[in-house]
Amino acid sequence: MWRISRYSKRQIGTGGCLDLDLTHSSMLMIVSLERQHKGVYGHDYRFYLTDAVEDVPEYLVDWENFVSLASESGLRLVYKRAFHEILQEEKDSRDFGPLLGKMGVLNEYGESAMDADQWEAANLYMGFAFEKM
Repeated sequence: MWRISRYSKRQIGTGGCLDLDLTHSSMLMIVSLERQHKGVYGHDYRFYLTDAVEDVPEYLVDWENFVSLASESGLRLVYKRAFHEILQEEKDSRDFGPLLGKMGVLNEYGESAMDADQWEAANLYMGFAFEKM
C-alpha cells in the first residue's frame, strides 16, 4: 500500500502526515482519506493538485491482493516501477525523452525540471503492466 493509505483521518500536505492546521497556500497537493473503510478494494481518497487537478476521486488497493486477483483472471505481472524509476529508465529514450521535455518534466539538459513538491506528488504513482498468460 502507498504511504498515505495507512492514515485514518483526513491528511493535507505534500507528503507524510501533516496536521490539518499546518496547511499553507504554497502546498502543491491535498490528499484526503475516509476515516474508515471496510473491505480490501476501493479505499477511495480525494486528490487535489494545485493548478492541475480538482478534487478527483482515486482508489487504493492492497497490491498483493490486486496481483492475486489479476492472476486468477489469467494475467501475469510483467512490469512494476515507481515514477522516479520510470523516469530514470525512459528519460533518454528516443520516444519518451522529447515528450518528457514537452511536458515540463525534464529541462533542456535532460535533468528534472520538477521541484520537491512536484516530485512528491508524482511519486504517489507507479506504472504497472500485466499480460495475458
